[in-house]
Parts: sequence; structure tokens; C-alpha cells
Amino acid sequence: MTKTISQSKKALRRLVPTAVSLGALLMVALAPSISEARGPHGEGPSEERMLGHLQYRLKLTPEQMEKVRPVVQEEIAQRQALKAEHHKKMAEARNEFRKAMESRRGRLGERLDGILTPEQKEEFTKMNEERRARMEARGKEWAGRGHGKGAGRGPGPGPGCQ
Repeated sequence: MTKTISQSKKALRRLVPTAVSLGALLMVALAPSISEARGPHGEGPSEERMLGHLQYRLKLTPEQMEKVRPVVQEEIAQRQALKAEHHKKMAEARNEFRKAMESRRGRLGERLDGILTPEQKEEFTKMNEERRARMEARGKEWAGRGHGKGAGRGPGPGPGCQ
């Protein structure tokens, strides 16, 4: 009996890495087809997805589908226009915020100028230069990530924002 348990454990030790490798290969093989079907952010061809869902759940007839399709197309177009306007407004708000923050930073230096010693002023200038360098590096890091969450952060509006 102990011999069969020992043999089972050995077989299992060989089987687990094989199963994990097979699963990983399967995921890699399916990844392109999943991303092509769904697009960035998991948003697929929403019109077809929505129509299919409505047809399935509501059991729409072909005649109903002919009438539903233009309604769905119009709604999706209006949603996309609304999203585009929202992104534009957000980009404008981000730019205004950045300008206001930069203005405040300049005022801090002016207000501290009469208080700090020459050595402290030099250190304060150095601190500001280090902060700017960090911000520039962070902006480049975010810009290099492509689309998706956090895209376009850093200097200027993000991709797709006019």
C-alpha cells in the first residue's frame, strides 16, 4: 500500500509542472484571439456584443433585429461622442490644474525669498530642480506605457485628447 502512495506522489510531482505549462501555453495561444475580439480595456465591438446580447436575452425576431440595430447604432454613436467630450473636458481641466499648481510653486519661492538664508535658498532651488526631474521622469514613464489606465499622464494631454 505504501508503495502505491509513494508512486502516486511521484507521478503527481511530474504531472503538476506539466499541467501548469500546458495551461500557460493555452493562455498564450488564446490571448491574441481574446484581445482581437474585445479590444483595449475589455471593450469589444460593443455594437455587435450589445445586439447579440439583446437578441439572445429578448429572443428578438429577425424583423425586430432590423428595427433594433439602428437604435443601438445611434445610442453607441451618442455614447462615443459623450465620452470624447468628457475626455476633452478632462484634458482641459488637467492643464488648468497644472498651470495653477506651477503658479503656486513659484509664489512659494517668492514668499520664502525674504525669509531664507542664501544657503537655504540654494538648497530650496536644488529641491525644486530635483522635483522637476522626478516629475519629468514620471511623465516619460507614464507616456511609455501606451493606452489604458494612466495613459498620457505627465506633460500635456493624453492620447486621443485634442
